[in-house]
Amino acid sequence: MTDLDAPEDPAGELDALAAELRRVVALADPVPDGWRAAAAGAYAWVATDAPAALLAYDSRAEQAGRAGTAHGTGATLRTMCFGIGHLAVELELDVGADKVRITGRVRPARAVEIVAMWPEGRVATTSDSAGVYRFDELPRRPLCLHVTGEPAVKTGWVVA
Repeated sequence: MTDLDAPEDPAGELDALAAELRRVVALADPVPDGWRAAAAGAYAWVATDAPAALLAYDSRAEQAGRAGTAHGTGATLRTMCFGIGHLAVELELDVGADKVRITGRVRPARAVEIVAMWPEGRVATTSDSAGVYRFDELPRRPLCLHVTGEPAVKTGWVVA
């Protein structure tokens, strides 16, 4: 018998095991809405071929868990910085009721593609030669950024 041949099952044990597995699956609750998308987003982050930068600064932590509010806009502002080695990804989140705007800078400054990823999608932009980038109208979902180029880097998940 080769590795590709099915093992003999004269007593029908494999059929009995398959039947038992079907019975157990039928008893389980269905996967909650959004969990598949969240799992796909988490997998996309892990599968992104770039080292993860560490959170170096978060204005929310500096303000004892309270984000500042921009005057007159009703939006919440949050500043963050992720870094690894000599590379830094700075971002400012302008959080509205259902949308997020991100402006930021890549250091050292360079023009590169930056991809914003969230469980249900992704969108790309390009930083200018000063490293400045901007995303408008992102959904208010957990998201991360993938900075391409040499060296490439990805941020951790940001919950806006």
